[in-house]
Amino acid sequence: MAGGSDAGAPHPGDVVRRAYPNHTLKRAARWGFDHLPVARALQAGLLSWNVFRRLAETVFFHRSR
Repeated sequence: MAGGSDAGAPHPGDVVRRAYPNHTLKRAARWGFDHLPVARALQAGLLSWNVFRRLAETVFFHRSR
């Protein structure tokens, strides 16, 4: 922000607008969840609690030796 006072620097609002996330990927993921059979598999419980538990144990409680 301090560099914004320079004569040749872009306006801070333009910099923030360019840094704002694009939601194209989020919309595509939502469409896929609504229309593809993977969502139905998740709702039907084909991915069981044990799968998520093991994943969580691996991610959060992994100890490197």
